[in-house]
This record gives sequence, structure tokens and C-alpha cells, in this order.
Amino acid sequence: MSKPILYLLAGNGSAADWWDDALPHFHRYQPVPLELPGFGDNPAPPCEDLAAYAQALLDATEPDHAIMAVGVNALLVLHALQRRPGHFSRSVLLAPVGAFLWERRLPKLMAPKPLRKAIHWLLSRYPTLFARKFSNQTWTHAQYRRMGAGYARCRAFLPHWDLVRADTALPLLEWITDRIELVWGDQDNVLGVRQAAAWSAILARADLTVTLQAGWGHYPWIDAPATFAQWLEAGDTGFVAHTKGGRLALATMADLPVPPALSLTRADDPRLPGFLASQPDAEWAVRSSSHGEDQADAANAGLHTTFLRVPASQAAARVAALLDGGLEEAVVQRFVAPVLSGIAFVRHLAVEVEWVQGHLETLADGQASPQRAILSRLGEPWQSGTFPTAHGLNATQLWTFLQRVLRAFHYVPGDVEWAWDGTRLWLLQ
Repeated sequence: MSKPILYLLAGNGSAADWWDDALPHFHRYQPVPLELPGFGDNPAPPCEDLAAYAQALLDATEPDHAIMAVGVNALLVLHALQRRPGHFSRSVLLAPVGAFLWERRLPKLMAPKPLRKAIHWLLSRYPTLFARKFSNQTWTHAQYRRMGAGYARCRAFLPHWDLVRADTALPLLEWITDRIELVWGDQDNVLGVRQAAAWSAILARADLTVTLQAGWGHYPWIDAPATFAQWLEAGDTGFVAHTKGGRLALATMADLPVPPALSLTRADDPRLPGFLASQPDAEWAVRSSSHGEDQADAANAGLHTTFLRVPASQAAARVAALLDGGLEEAVVQRFVAPVLSGIAFVRHLAVEVEWVQGHLETLADGQASPQRAILSRLGEPWQSGTFPTAHGLNATQLWTFLQRVLRAFHYVPGDVEWAWDGTRLWLLQ
């Protein structure tokens, strides 16, 4: 029986031989490196837009096989799936390009064509000048020469910067429903892990998982080819993104202030005792994290129990109570005892915020009525109510915090549960 194909597609400047180090280490898959029009030795001219590249990718691949794609060409996989859902049996995307394009420094730097040509010339002839961008590891001279030769042969390098823009990269990707496996390396010097949270908002309806790989850079198949192939064939898909626990993990990756949390699918998970012991004086919140909660088209909030102020000795039992009720996942999170807490619907122009003294549980059980205000960057005529300066927290601090959360998730409006402990603001969910 023939092995399933795994297509390999690197980013801008790439050639098929960039994958040479990894090819001998695949056993389950038949690896097939790809060169799209204008890349490597593909004689076809560069495509005129992303739609044409997506079609070229579909034409170059057979349906029902897997693909591993990187950077700017990982974006092309998504455009292909938008055109032909289900074409790939498995889509693994390493550090895709597309989020925050209007803010990122590199696209701005590469906008002037003379500078773009100069950088292309340097990449082609002196790739070691970019060694720290490629990897924190030192490659062999042959590996650097191979990278440079790929850039030299890539006729698509220059026009690609004109095709991948903020107005062309992301339209309608939120309607993709395929299974997508995103992976990020914590040593990636090209596209850092903070972008991962943005992709959970961009791919709002995809069956999305996220893996954070310790020690990986932007080219793990060159840094550690055997380990890379072994991981890919093992099928470790990381955590589910569109759950409460998944979003908390993504927020942590985006460097937002999230109380330490652990997502569990079994009460006897061996990680739990050590996690609880790491903060011996803490109390805990044990929350549901169902795959049916907090979705793009249905929030389904409040359908499941949340246990608060749980001592460490009872945490496993509370997790079991949630999982035994049919939930896929539970989150154990350090309990924050706030002096103020609230819920905010956050948009770029305005924030609608409700808050209470103490913990939000007083609002949920009817013991307190919230205060309300609308804060807006458009000024006084667009605001209502007043958020007081209380317990050391003022409206400016809260606005800045909530806008920071909004940006991390690619400016997609949403509800944010926050808490102020008298010293700092926390993102709870």
C-alpha cells in the first residue's frame, strides 16, 4: 500500500531543495516538496494575484493528501481551502503570514522596490548576513549556500511583496471550516508566537488547533530535521483553539496578563499535581471549556458550572465533576480575588463595560447590580456614564488594557471578563 503524500511548501524565496535535510527522515509519509510558479526551478512566470497562486497550488496537488506549509505560502493553503474546502486531508501551517500586515515593520521596509531588490540581492549572494533571522543555530556553509541559491532562483520574491497585502491576505478566511493545525516555534525570529492569538480570530470557524514548539525557529526542518519529521508524523496537534482554555493559552502566548491556567481532558492528568504545587498558597477556579462554548456563531455562555475558591485538595474532584457531565475539557486557573471585576464588550472605537465591587459572582447570583459606562476614543459625545477612579484603577488604565486584548485577537470585537486585584488587571476569559 502506497504511503500518503505530504506536500512541503516553504515561504517566499524557497526552493524544493530547502527540504533536502528532512526528506530521509520521513517514514509514514511520502514527502513531496513543491515549487509554485516563479519559485525554484518552476519555469512558469509568477502568478498575478493570490487567487491565481491558490489555483496553482490546487492544480499541483492531488486531493486527500496532507500539506505542511510555511510563512507567506501557508497563507496560500488557506486561500486554496477557501476555494476548495476539504482538498487537503491535513493542513499543518507553520507561522503563517497575514496577520497585522498593516502594522508590521518588514512589509513597510520592503515597500520601496529599490530596497526590495537590494535585500533580494543580499539574500541571494550573502545569506549568512541574515543568519540570526534564519535561526539561532549555526548552519553549515552548504546550508547557507542552498538558501542563497533558492533566493537567487526565485523570480516570485519581488512581486510577492505586492501581492500579500492587508487588503488581499485575509478576506473571507473566517468562513473556512477545515481542520487547520497551526504551529509556532518559540525561537522564531521572523514571525513570533504573539501572532498565534490573532489567527484564532482570523480562522474563527475552522477546526483549529495550536502547537507551541519549544526550541523551534522558522526553519525547524533545517535546524533539527529528524525531530521535525518525527513530530510531524506523530500527529501531535497541540490544544484546541476555540475553547475557553484555548483562548487563555493563546492570550498567554500573546503576553497578556492571564492567571496561570491548565486545560485538562482527564482528572488524573499527571500535570495537575505539579501545577497546583507550584503555587501552594493559591485557591483555584475550575471552569468549563466545552468545544460548544465561545464559538463564532454561538456563545453558549453560562451553560456549565464554574467552581470558585477551590482548594488544591479538591481541584481534581471538581475537574472530574465537569468532565463526567460530558464536557471535553476543564480549566484549572489560579483564583484572583478582585476588588473590582467586570465584563466588557470591546471594539476599536468603543468599549461597553459593566463592573461590580468584588468578584463577578455577585452579579451572576443576583446579589449586586452592575454599574455601566461606554468609553470611546471619539470623545465625550460618544460616551455615557463614568468609570470611576477606584481602588487605584481608572478609565484610562482599563481602556488601555481592553484595547491591548482586542489587538492581540486581531481587533475582532468580543466580550472580555476582567478583574482588578488592587495592583493589576487580569484577563479571566
